Amino acid sequence: MKKQLLFSVVLVIGILLSSTLSAVAQGPDDVYVDPSRAEGNEDGTEEHPYNTTREGEAYAQSLPDGANLHVKNEDGTWRSPQYVPPVASGGQGVPLPQLVLYILLAVLTIGLILAGWLFRRRARQLAG
Repeated sequence: MKKQLLFSVVLVIGILLSSTLSAVAQGPDDVYVDPSRAEGNEDGTEEHPYNTTREGEAYAQSLPDGANLHVKNEDGTWRSPQYVPPVASGGQGVPLPQLVLYILLAVLTIGLILAGWLFRRRARQLAG
Protein backbone atom coordinates (compact mmCIF):
# COMPACT_ATOMS: atom_id res chain seq x y z
CA MET A 1 0.00 0.00 0.00
CA LYS A 2 2.73 2.45 0.96
CA LYS A 3 4.69 1.51 -2.15
CA GLN A 4 1.70 2.32 -4.36
CA LEU A 5 1.21 5.66 -2.64
CA LEU A 6 4.88 6.53 -2.94
CA PHE A 7 4.88 5.51 -6.60
CA SER A 8 1.77 7.64 -7.27
CA VAL A 9 3.26 10.68 -5.56
CA VAL A 10 6.57 10.33 -7.41
CA LEU A 11 4.72 9.86 -10.71
CA VAL A 12 2.58 12.98 -10.22
CA ILE A 13 5.58 15.08 -9.19
CA GLY A 14 7.55 13.80 -12.20
CA ILE A 15 4.77 14.70 -14.61
CA LEU A 16 4.37 18.18 -13.14
CA LEU A 17 8.11 18.83 -13.19
CA SER A 18 8.50 17.64 -16.76
CA SER A 19 5.71 19.89 -17.99
CA THR A 20 7.16 22.85 -16.09
CA LEU A 21 10.68 22.22 -17.37
CA SER A 22 9.49 21.90 -20.96
CA ALA A 23 7.75 25.27 -20.67
CA VAL A 24 10.91 26.85 -19.26
CA ALA A 25 13.26 25.23 -21.80
CA GLN A 26 11.73 26.86 -24.86
CA GLY A 27 14.19 29.25 -26.45
CA PRO A 28 13.62 32.26 -28.65
CA ASP A 29 12.30 31.87 -32.19
CA ASP A 30 14.36 32.35 -35.35
CA VAL A 31 13.67 35.18 -37.80
CA TYR A 32 15.30 35.25 -41.25
CA VAL A 33 16.21 38.24 -43.44
CA ASP A 34 17.39 38.07 -47.07
CA PRO A 35 18.24 41.58 -48.37
CA SER A 36 18.50 40.29 -51.97
CA ARG A 37 14.86 39.17 -51.93
CA ALA A 38 12.80 41.70 -53.85
CA GLU A 39 9.22 40.49 -53.56
CA GLY A 40 6.97 37.69 -52.43
CA ASN A 41 5.51 36.40 -49.22
CA GLU A 42 7.35 37.52 -46.08
CA ASP A 43 6.79 35.81 -42.76
CA GLY A 44 10.32 35.63 -41.36
CA THR A 45 10.84 31.93 -42.01
CA GLU A 46 13.83 30.58 -43.90
CA GLU A 47 11.57 29.87 -46.89
CA HIS A 48 9.96 33.34 -46.85
CA PRO A 49 12.43 35.73 -45.18
CA TYR A 50 11.92 39.45 -44.72
CA ASN A 51 13.80 41.59 -47.24
CA THR A 52 15.06 44.26 -44.81
CA THR A 53 16.84 43.96 -41.50
CA ARG A 54 14.54 46.59 -40.03
CA GLU A 55 11.46 44.40 -40.71
CA GLY A 56 13.15 41.38 -39.18
CA GLU A 57 14.21 43.29 -36.07
CA ALA A 58 10.73 44.77 -35.63
CA TYR A 59 9.13 41.34 -35.83
CA ALA A 60 11.74 39.83 -33.46
CA GLN A 61 11.10 42.60 -30.92
CA SER A 62 7.36 41.92 -31.05
CA LEU A 63 7.81 38.31 -29.91
CA PRO A 64 7.50 37.67 -26.15
CA ASP A 65 10.95 36.02 -25.91
CA GLY A 66 12.62 38.05 -28.66
CA ALA A 67 14.27 36.09 -31.48
CA ASN A 68 17.52 35.08 -33.12
CA LEU A 69 17.95 37.18 -36.27
CA HIS A 70 19.59 35.38 -39.22
CA VAL A 71 20.70 37.63 -42.11
CA LYS A 72 21.70 36.14 -45.47
CA ASN A 73 25.09 37.13 -46.94
CA GLU A 74 25.59 37.97 -50.61
CA ASP A 75 27.19 34.55 -51.18
CA GLY A 76 24.01 32.80 -50.00
CA THR A 77 25.21 31.73 -46.55
CA TRP A 78 23.58 32.82 -43.31
CA ARG A 79 25.45 34.99 -40.81
CA SER A 80 25.69 33.89 -37.21
CA PRO A 81 22.39 34.66 -35.51
CA GLN A 82 22.11 37.83 -33.47
CA TYR A 83 19.71 37.79 -30.53
CA VAL A 84 17.14 40.61 -30.62
CA PRO A 85 15.47 41.11 -27.21
CA PRO A 86 11.75 41.88 -26.91
CA VAL A 87 10.60 45.47 -26.53
CA ALA A 88 8.65 44.71 -23.36
CA SER A 89 10.84 43.61 -20.46
CA GLY A 90 10.21 40.37 -18.61
CA GLY A 91 10.06 38.17 -21.71
CA GLN A 92 12.53 35.60 -20.41
CA GLY A 93 11.50 32.31 -18.82
CA VAL A 94 8.15 31.35 -17.39
CA PRO A 95 6.08 34.18 -15.91
CA LEU A 96 5.91 33.99 -12.12
CA PRO A 97 2.11 33.56 -11.95
CA GLN A 98 2.34 30.52 -14.22
CA LEU A 99 5.11 28.99 -12.09
CA VAL A 100 3.15 29.65 -8.90
CA LEU A 101 0.12 27.99 -10.49
CA TYR A 102 2.15 24.86 -11.28
CA ILE A 103 3.42 24.70 -7.72
CA LEU A 104 -0.08 25.14 -6.28
CA LEU A 105 -1.43 22.41 -8.55
CA ALA A 106 1.36 20.06 -7.46
CA VAL A 107 0.65 20.72 -3.77
CA LEU A 108 -3.10 20.29 -4.30
CA THR A 109 -2.58 17.01 -6.16
CA ILE A 110 -0.33 15.60 -3.46
CA GLY A 111 -2.80 16.76 -0.80
CA LEU A 112 -5.71 15.04 -2.55
CA ILE A 113 -3.74 11.81 -2.93
CA LEU A 114 -2.82 11.81 0.77
CA ALA A 115 -6.39 12.70 1.82
CA GLY A 116 -7.75 9.82 -0.27
CA TRP A 117 -5.25 7.46 1.27
CA LEU A 118 -6.18 8.59 4.80
CA PHE A 119 -9.94 8.25 4.11
CA ARG A 120 -9.41 4.77 2.73
CA ARG A 121 -7.32 3.77 5.74
CA ARG A 122 -9.91 5.19 8.15
CA ALA A 123 -12.73 3.36 6.33
CA ARG A 124 -10.86 0.07 6.70
CA GLN A 125 -10.40 0.70 10.43
CA LEU A 126 -14.12 1.41 10.88
CA ALA A 127 -15.15 -1.63 8.83
CA GLY A 128 -12.75 -4.02 10.56
